[in-house]
Order: sequence, then C-alpha cells, then structure tokens
Amino acid sequence: MTTNQAKRSASPLAAALLLLVVAVAFAGVWNAGFVDYDDSDYVLTNAHVASGLSLANVEWAFTHTHASNWHPLTWIAHMVNVELFGLAPRGHHVVNVAVHALNAWLVFALLVRFGAARTSAWLGAALFALHPLRVESVAWVAELKDVLGACFALLALHAWTSWVERRGAVRYLLAALLFACGLCAKPTVVTLPFALLLFDAWPFVRFESTHRARCVALLVAEKLPFFALAAAASLATVYAQGEGQALGVADDYPLGGRIANALHAYRTYLTQTVWPVDLVPFYPYEARSFADASVIKGVLALGLFTFLAWRARALAPWALVAWFWFLGTLVPMIGLVQVGGQSHADRYTYLPHVGLALLVAFALERVSHERKTLPRSLAVAVLLACGVGTVLQTRVWRSSETLFRHALAHTEQSYVMQNALANVLIDDGRSDEALGLLDETVRDFPRFRKARYNRMRALLELGRFDDARAERDAWLALEPGDVAFSLELARLGLANGELARFEAEAEALLVRNPAAVELRRELALERLVAGRAEDGYQSLQFASTLRPADAKLANEASGARELARTPDALGPDGLALERALAERLVRRADRLEARGESAAADACRARAAEFARAPH
Repeated sequence: MTTNQAKRSASPLAAALLLLVVAVAFAGVWNAGFVDYDDSDYVLTNAHVASGLSLANVEWAFTHTHASNWHPLTWIAHMVNVELFGLAPRGHHVVNVAVHALNAWLVFALLVRFGAARTSAWLGAALFALHPLRVESVAWVAELKDVLGACFALLALHAWTSWVERRGAVRYLLAALLFACGLCAKPTVVTLPFALLLFDAWPFVRFESTHRARCVALLVAEKLPFFALAAAASLATVYAQGEGQALGVADDYPLGGRIANALHAYRTYLTQTVWPVDLVPFYPYEARSFADASVIKGVLALGLFTFLAWRARALAPWALVAWFWFLGTLVPMIGLVQVGGQSHADRYTYLPHVGLALLVAFALERVSHERKTLPRSLAVAVLLACGVGTVLQTRVWRSSETLFRHALAHTEQSYVMQNALANVLIDDGRSDEALGLLDETVRDFPRFRKARYNRMRALLELGRFDDARAERDAWLALEPGDVAFSLELARLGLANGELARFEAEAEALLVRNPAAVELRRELALERLVAGRAEDGYQSLQFASTLRPADAKLANEASGARELARTPDALGPDGLALERALAERLVRRADRLEARGESAAADACRARAAEFARAPH
C-alpha cells in the first residue's frame, strides 16, 4: 500500500471505536419490544415472514406487494431474522443496530476515500450515526428497510468510487448490482444515479472545462443502466402504493398544498437537524398555503443555503455537493407524491444525513488548519449532546404504549397515534380508556376507518353490542359499500362469545359473501365451544377448501372432524383443537371477570375445563 492509499483507508481502531459508540448509544433498544405500528404487518402477523425462510416465501417476496410496498430483500431479511431469532424482538433489534453500525463505518470509510482526515471523517460519521433522528430508523423493527437500503446504497457508492479510480467491468457491475439490491430493500435510494453525477463534480472532478456538453453527455450515458434501474423501481413503487391504497387522492392533497408541505418539510428537517427535540413517529399532514409562516421560512432557508453553497463552490465544493445531496435524496419522500397521511418523518433523513456527515467532516478539515483543537472540541461536544439525545429517545421506543403516549404529548391532532394507543389499550383489556380516545378521534376525523373499527371493537369488548352495531351503521352511512366492516362486526361479536346474538347475522353475511374465511372460521369455533361439533366441523371444512394452502386451518378442520365423529378417540389434531378452545375460553373468562360478569366468567372456565382433559 502506498502512503497516499494508507492515508485514504479507514483505520481499524477508529472503525472499532465507531462501532462501539453506536452499540452503546443504541443499547436501550435491545430490551425493547415490537411496537404495534407496522411491526405486525412486517413480522408478527405476516404469515410469510413469521414462518421463516423458504423458497415459497422468497418467491412471494419477489412476486407480491404487501403493506403498500415492493421490497423483496427487506422481506427476505426479516425472514432470516425469524430463522435466527424466532419472534422474540431482541434479535431483530440487534440486527437493526448492527446494520446501522455498519453504515456508520461505511460513511466513515467513504469520507476518508474522498480525502478527509481520519479524525474529521470519524467525527462526521459519528454525528450521522448518533444523531437523534436516527433512532426511528434503528429502534423500529419495521424500518430494517431503511438501514438495509442505505447499506446497499453506501456499498454501491464505494463500488462506484473503486470503478472511477480504476475502471473494470467487474467493479461497474458490482456497483449496479448493489444499487439494485438497495432498490429491492427500500426504493427511496432511487436518487443515487443523480448523486453519482454530483460526485463527478466533486470529489472525482470529472467535468472538463472544455467540451462541457459532450462531457456531461458521456457522464450521464455511463449511468444509464442505473437510471433504468431507478425508473423500474419507481414504477414498481407507484404500483405497490396504489395497490395498498397508500397514495394520496388529488382532491385531498392538491398539488399546491403538496408543494407548500414540501417546503415546510425541508424547513422542519433543517430545524430538527440543529435542534432534534419532540421527535415522534407520525407528524400529521396539515393543509398549508404559500402564505404559511413555516412555508415562507422554508423558502428563505432553501434560498439562503443554496446561495451560500453556490458562492462558496470554488473554495468549498464539498459544501455544494453536501447540500445538494441533502436536498436531492429527500425528494422521493418530500411529499410531492403524497404517500400516507404524514407531513414528514424522522426516518426520511437517514440517507440525506450522509450529506451532513460530509459537510461536517470537510468543514472541520478546513477550519482545523487555522485552529487545531477548538473546532474538533466543539464537534465532540455536539457529538456528546447528540449521543445523550439518542439515548433518551431510544427509551421512548421501549414499548408501544410509551411510544404512542410520547407522540400524543408532543403533537396535536395526531389521530393516527390516538388510534394506535387505543388499539394497544383494547388489547390490554383497557377498553374504557381506549373508548375515551376513540370518541375524540371519531368526532374530529369521522372518516378515519381504523378509528371507527377500533371504536366498534372497544364497544364489543365492553359488552355494548347495540352501540357496536350503531357504530357499524354510522360508518356504513358514510361508506355504504364497505362490506368488510359488517363482516368484522359479526366476527368480533362471535370472538367475544356472543353466538346467540351474532350467529344469524353471520349466516346471512356468509350467504352474500361465501369466501369470508375468517368469519366462517370464527363461527365454526363458537359452534364447537357450544358443543355443536358437527356444525363446527362442516364450517371449518368449507373454510379450509376456500384456503387450501392454510395448514393451520386444515389442521383445525381435521381436529373438528375428530371432535364430531370420534370424540372418544382423538388424534393429535383433535387434542390440539381442544387445547386451543380451552385457552380461548380462559381468555374470555378473564375479560368477563374484568367487566364484572363473574357468573359468565365461571361458566367459561367450567366449559374450558371440559376441553382441557387428559389425552385419549
């Protein structure tokens, strides 16, 4: 290795120290649980992920959209995590932290390759890694896609840098392959080809002063495969978001409002970069005009920083590149195409803040020539403050309830967080408390379906069946075609043990919707609980024919057949079903006891004891 190459390589000791500080700062997430906000869709209730890695599941990952996304490598990574750690959250959190630590090292190594001194590069990379805005991406299991997509993007940057330094088909193909992997992990890395053009200006300095047009054309042409990959990923993303109904409707999000919100979001990201407080997982979208104070501040900030970076381009070209990296990599998430109901999100700053690392590293490099210790001492102080902020922010993510209560304490009109907390409270048997939240949410946002659904669910849990039906009717008055809402009322009513109240309604719905497997299954289980084994078997058998690939349903149908036809000689499926029915009744008894219905609870426990008999 030459002296110059040695100076441009990352020190193993510095890299180890960087990994250590990341591990310490994020140690709090290791004992955190899953949160009831996308983690279920991504891991817990996603049958393909929860069953681990298999050829069939890998095929599903590449050929299906889910949770309004197409990111097959993310699904496969979650499957690998399940294979390694099961559904215990700690291993999943450790993987997120490990990938983030790797990303911090990749940023450090990239800054050194670009010419920063190791100390300055280390401080820049550490600021990227320890900034409190990173917590959402690292502490949230569902955001494995964020750290994984960024990891592939950074690896692609390293491969591209190697290709620029020394041409070769293998290096070029490796860079393209890593970029494709990034797109398959999180398509928001789609702006990378534009970032490569930025780096052609600096640090690669590949733009010729003469024949500039021809030079630009050649530089763009060499990246055409990358642009093609980006275009394909963009189309796949738009399709997936449309399939999941995540794209905002133009009437709800007019273009002018989206542009105004984008300017507000840029201003907010700059503010949070400098003063990262009151960070929450959901910032509600608000209709804004161009006269809004936050929008005006956004215009002024963007104009000022762009002007300053442009004026300094001769002496500090890295400042212009860092600024345009920040602006450009935010474009897919800035809200010009509205996805979901958020105004902005902490996690969206993950890759854009690589520009912050670049700016800090080379600014320190420049000012340290004049004053050796003061700038770096100030950087260390800022770094320590960020580290403390990150440690405190990780505590917010230790459970669903702490996260959602924190969000409600720091945002107004956060209907999504109100509903999310209510959902947790219902699951925890605190439906009375949940109902108070949901009453407010439904009053202010009557068309928010999830809140209407949870309100109906809470009323059922409290035994207020007529009120639950009234909630269903109120929703259908707004959305007459929402058959699924009626199906869910009947299913939840049956799940609460109200066979007499909901059986006729369920049968009528099944005549009109014969493929409603979950309702048919719930009806079957309640018939088994009631001692109507033959009726339960027939219903489960029909349900299993509608979903032949569902092994659990097939086993339940087999067990129901044994309960109906050979109750004195049960096989494994019959015994397993009896145990499941007994557990179902015990959980129901606990809910009834909490509602003060002791007699009904005792009856449930007595029935459970009949099922929980010794093996035949």
